[in-house]
Order: sequence, then structure tokens, then C-alpha cells
Amino acid sequence: MASTDTLLELEQAGLIALDDSPADASRALARSNGSRISISNPLIACGIRQLQKPLRRRAHIRELIDVYSRDPNGLADEDQLRLLAWRAEVSPGELTESDLLFACQLAHSRNDLHAAADFSYAAWMKYKSPKAASLFARISISLGNHSAACAIADEAPDDADELQAIAARGLMLQCMHRDAETRFRHLTEVEQNRCQGILMYLRGDYRGCIDHLSKYLSDEDPSHRLEAAVFVSASLCGAGRPEDALDICEQLQNPADSNRSTPFLLYAEHLEDMRCIALAQLGRLDEAARFLSTEYNRSLSGSNSHSDARRGLFLGETLLEMGLPRTALEYLSLSDAYSTGWEVLEWKGRVLELLARHLLPGEWVVEAPGMEVLAGDGLGHLSSNAAVVNAWQEVSNSKFNQAAEILLTEAGSQMRRQAYGEVARLVHEMGRLGFSHHTTEFWEIPLQGSYLGAKVGFAKAIASSDVSLLRRAAATFASCGANLYAAEAYAELSRLYTRLGNDRASTAARQQAASLSSRCEGAVTPALRMLAEVNHLSAREREIAGLVSRGLSDKEIADALILSPRTVGNHLYRIYRKIGVADRRELRARWGKIHL
Repeated sequence: MASTDTLLELEQAGLIALDDSPADASRALARSNGSRISISNPLIACGIRQLQKPLRRRAHIRELIDVYSRDPNGLADEDQLRLLAWRAEVSPGELTESDLLFACQLAHSRNDLHAAADFSYAAWMKYKSPKAASLFARISISLGNHSAACAIADEAPDDADELQAIAARGLMLQCMHRDAETRFRHLTEVEQNRCQGILMYLRGDYRGCIDHLSKYLSDEDPSHRLEAAVFVSASLCGAGRPEDALDICEQLQNPADSNRSTPFLLYAEHLEDMRCIALAQLGRLDEAARFLSTEYNRSLSGSNSHSDARRGLFLGETLLEMGLPRTALEYLSLSDAYSTGWEVLEWKGRVLELLARHLLPGEWVVEAPGMEVLAGDGLGHLSSNAAVVNAWQEVSNSKFNQAAEILLTEAGSQMRRQAYGEVARLVHEMGRLGFSHHTTEFWEIPLQGSYLGAKVGFAKAIASSDVSLLRRAAATFASCGANLYAAEAYAELSRLYTRLGNDRASTAARQQAASLSSRCEGAVTPALRMLAEVNHLSAREREIAGLVSRGLSDKEIADALILSPRTVGNHLYRIYRKIGVADRRELRARWGKIHL
């Protein structure tokens, strides 16, 4: 047998060529021809990765391994991971299962999930241990590779229950709920209960999710505690209980439950996201945005290609709430190169992106996904978001009755589910779009925090002409950093003051609205559009208002002016908004007092 030195000389002379495609279980580690090796010294890196032929490179790597191995206990985590990666390339057969699993844990702690998956896969292929299979399946789900998790679950029958449960979670995150149910149907009662609780959240049954998963918040297994905390806190936010959700997130955020170095805890960063959602619902928008921005930038330095998009999605949602739709779009516009890896979050990103585009004049807006599509995919927790987008779409097409019906129907559905946080959102949107008179039945819902209360109070104040309540809602939005909502509230307050004959207060409120809206990146909403028009009616609108004051119906007005009834209805919608009335009766009562 030829010595290594002899082979090196033959290779340098071009007389032999090494096939550097490994055929064993380490192929995933070495598939990039050494590109996973991290070397601090640029000269060594250049020599090993680019200039040296395979045998020469491997010889140099062995020399480096020898140097690094002289004091293994003194190596930092980064150096230990580098050493293990080198050993996996040049002598994979010498690595024990403990070596590979330790390397997996180190890679995971550095947020390099691709390397962690490679090490766990190598451990599974060589040693076929349940632990290696479990790690690979969980990390695959984190990377959005549910098919790999399902494949290893089907290939490793010795620990089928745990692996089937992991695979079921991956399928749920990919919106394949029927396939998930097939997998967890035959598991233990406890595991079925946990899977069913997750499914209830995804389908918008927050009460059911809370009932199913709350008991696991004190489970001995930290992964069970963390998973329960993520979905229970998300459900509590949907139920209008952000204070309770924040309590859970902060109780579970301790070293034992959020240690990123433990690969089986897949939800650590998502508990932080839920905490930020709770903060946002409590009006602590700036705090949530700062944290998410820091974590987003941190994720950019890691090797988990989906982590940045997931963090960016929640950051974009918070920025949208703050009235910054253009900046939010930078994080919400997902693509093949910038994706979350989980279909459940991809849907959320699509809906939020459409909503941001509706706020910006001139932005291209595609047709919003219908609520029935989301319901069909089991994404009931996004149905209120879809309803809001669809309502804005109808308003942009001058279909105001349809828009009001969409929001009212969805609010009723969420009310029956006791999803009061979603109801507050929908009631607020009805107020923003001019349908506040439809919101009466939702005014007394139980909510935690002044911010959610201000959303309902905004619509209630407009419908009941309550100056004091509207002023409080505007001040709450402004103090929370929700500048767009505050601008709209002050614009409505200006119109209300005008109706009451208080021109001085009206001017002050209008100036406040203009100042706040200038910080909203050019966002345009019905309330701000009416503010820009300074309540002036066009000649056609004055004509129609006069006919209404005489008692004519839409059809009679349409016949008289040779218009369609729909066009008359659109004019009336704008008249109501400009004058600040809710219906024909109020318009007739106030028409004689209006100064045009």
C-alpha cells in the first residue's frame, strides 16, 4: 500500500486525482468540499480551501488537528466545533456518537442549525440511536424541512412515538393538519392532548388551546413547558389577555427553559416573539420593536437561513402597528430567498404585507386571500387579519357595504369564540373605515390594558359622539407610539369638534393629527384623507346631501341625477365621513346647520 507522502507526490505531479465525494454517513458534513471549516487565519484558509488539492488539504488539516488536540480542555466552543468539523472531514470513522452529538449541541448553541443538522444526521446514519434521530428531526423542523423529519420518523420504529409526535408538529407548522392528525392519532393520550392543543390555536380556538395546554406550563420536561408557554401566551393575546400572556413569558424565561444550547428546545426564540406580541398589545410598542430589531440583527450573523425572516416577520408586524408601513414592508415581503420556512408564518407574512401595501398610495396590491381559504387550511388564527385586509380591499373598490359586512361577520365569529383581542382589533378597524355605528354590541368586551381598550373606545366614541372618550383614545395611541392610530383619532376629534361648533378645538386637533401623520411614511387612510380635504363637500356631494335632506331615497336621487344607486351610495359614504354623521337621519338633522 502506498504511503500518504507517495500519494501526495503523485497528486502534485498530476498522475492521480482524488475523488473527494464521501460515500459514507459524513457526506453531509463534507459535501461542500471543506467549506464548513471555519478558519480564523486568512492565509491558512486560502491555502486549505482554494489552493491545495484534496490530499494536500487533508494533510494540512491533520496537522492542524494535531495542534488543536494538544490542549483540548483549553479550547473555546468555537475552536472545539472547528476541531470536530475537521475530524469529520478527514477521519469521520473515528468520531464517536458522543463526539457528533456534542458537535451538534455546539453548532446549535451558535445558531448554526445547518451544521447541527449535519452532525445529528451523521450520528444517526452511523449509530442509529434514538437520540440522534430525535435531534435530527427537531432541527429539521426548525429549518422548515418537515419531509426530513417525517422520513426519519418512518425509518426509526424503535422510538416511533416520540418521532411521530415531532413529525406531527412539523406537519402542523406546514399547514398539513390532516396528515398531522393521522400521525398523532395513535400516540399516548397525553401526547395527543398536546398536539390537539397546538392544532386548536392554529384553527383559532384560543379557549380550547388554553384549556388543553395550560397544565403543561408546570411540566417537568422543559421542552413541554416551553411549547405550552408559546401557544398558551399566543392564545391569551388572541383572547385579549396580554397581561396574563406576558406573565407566562417572563416566568418561563429563565436559564433552564431558554438555554439556546439545548437542541431539543425548539421554541426558545418564539417565546420571546410571543412576549413581544404581548408587549405590543399592552401598548409597549417601542420596547417590543427595540428587542425584535436587536434579535433580527443577531440572527443575520447566524447560519440559520430562516431565523432572520421569522424575527423580521414579528418586527414588521410591530412596525406596522406603530404606523410605519413602508419600513414594515422591508421585513414582511417574503420570497424564496427570504422565507420563514414554515407555511403557517408564510401565510401571516402575506396577509400583513397586503395590509401594509393598502396603507401606501400607489403600492401594487394583489387580491387578498379569502377567509375561506385560510379556514380551509386550518389557519383560523389568521382569519381576523384576512378579514381586515379584505375589508380594506372592498373599500378601495368603493364597496362599503361589503366591507362592513366582512368585518361585522368576523367580529361576531370571534365574539362567539371569546377571542376578545381579535374582536378589539376588528372593532377598531370598523371605526377606522367609517363603520363605527355597527360596533355597539362589542363595546363591553373584557380586555386587559389601556391600549386594547383604546381601540374599542375609538369606535365607541365616534359612534356616540363622545368627545372625552375620543380624546382619551387619541392620547393613549400617541403615548404608546401608535402614531397612525393617534393621527386618525385626532382627525376624527377635529371633525367632532367642528360638528359641535368648537372651531378652536377643531383646529388644534387637526394640527395634532397632521403632525402625527407626518411620521407615518405617507400612509393614507379614510380618516386622514378626510382631514386633507378639510371637510369640504364637492358640488355633487352638496347636491346629493340636499336631496337626502328633502327625504329622497338612493334610487330616487339616482333617477333624478341620472346616476346609478351604487354611485349615490359611494357619494353618501364620503358625505357622512366629511360631515361626521352616521346615517341619513343625522344628515337631514344637521344639513341646515352645516357651514360650507
